[in-house]
Amino acid sequence: PTYYNSAIDPKLVVPLRVLLAKAKTEFLTIRRIQNEASHELLKKYHQAIEKLKQNRRVVTFSDIADRLAHWMRSILQEHQESGKQGPLPQMQSISHRMDSSIDHLLLDEFQDTSPNQWQILKPFAEAIVSAKASGNKRTSFFVVGDTKQAIYAWRGGVSEILESVGEQVQNIKQQKLSESFRSSPVIMDFVNQVFHGLATHPNYLSDDNSKRVEGTEHPVVSKWVDRYFIDHTTKKSNLPGVVEFWNAKERPQDDPSEDPDAKTTISTEIDLDIADAVTELHRRSDQITIGILTRTNADVAKMISLLKDRGVEASQEGGNPLIDTAPVLVVQSALKLAEHSGDTLAHFHLQHSPLRSFWSEEVLADSTKISLDLRNRLDSLGFGGTLSLLVNHLAPYCT
Repeated sequence: PTYYNSAIDPKLVVPLRVLLAKAKTEFLTIRRIQNEASHELLKKYHQAIEKLKQNRRVVTFSDIADRLAHWMRSILQEHQESGKQGPLPQMQSISHRMDSSIDHLLLDEFQDTSPNQWQILKPFAEAIVSAKASGNKRTSFFVVGDTKQAIYAWRGGVSEILESVGEQVQNIKQQKLSESFRSSPVIMDFVNQVFHGLATHPNYLSDDNSKRVEGTEHPVVSKWVDRYFIDHTTKKSNLPGVVEFWNAKERPQDDPSEDPDAKTTISTEIDLDIADAVTELHRRSDQITIGILTRTNADVAKMISLLKDRGVEASQEGGNPLIDTAPVLVVQSALKLAEHSGDTLAHFHLQHSPLRSFWSEEVLADSTKISLDLRNRLDSLGFGGTLSLLVNHLAPYCT
């Protein structure tokens, strides 16, 4: 075992592991209590919000999916308890109520499907496949997905649904799509090289957080690659292409300091290098189209600014976010103060913005009174009505 790349005295290893086990126990106990308290809070919140929506006769988009899924689960349970096989008998009634039957179900980006969504769609898929197997009509059930591209777990997506769809729905023909129809062999070779070398990347540490022996594979990463990746080929065997791979500068490993600006500095250097490279490429061939992909919209704005400083006209194609504009920031401060009357920064922002005339001098001076006023408006008018009042007040000050 090491600490900041320095070997730990063997005499200390056993005592440290005892202390570590004790610390883990204490930490996990606290985390368990926190989780139980969070569950209880969320449970009460859910009950309160459901009661509020019921009283006001409103539903959200998620309510529709939740209620449909709950209904599907109930009729599926009845079907299973009856001992019957095949598609749900209620599907005919559903088709009648929809005034149309569903003969073809084509689902893209299926790796991001949530359990509730699949609970609703699965009976339709089973009915379609059953009808096709019986030869009664021309039907099709078609799904496309890539588990490596599953990015919506935070929104309820479960990529395992894609992996198990062939087991859940009978008579499904599975096909691996490993041949590209638009990329050059150079691109495909690079993709294969990256994934084949992924498990041996030196940044993956051993179980004890020490550096692994160079060239050895990380077992978890290796298992993931074996499960999800197969060599890619391309139909465009004669298509030219080029790949350049740049590594970001690495912080010295013997530097234990936690410099909060270190990552920002490295990121800025990368942005400058990219802007310089694009500028040079544009200078040599100003007729070509150059695309730059970034992780966030904030990165896009920064890159456009750097390119314009170098005389390269660039446009943002991923939408134009408004969250960093002055009027929106003022409205955000109002909402923050409504949520937390002690937010002094939000209070100061409102006092020195055009919204200051929205309240009387007496109310404006007291953050608690502003917060209470906003809460009352939100309760009576809702977010839409309250935001409309704030926006209409700000409108004359906007250009």
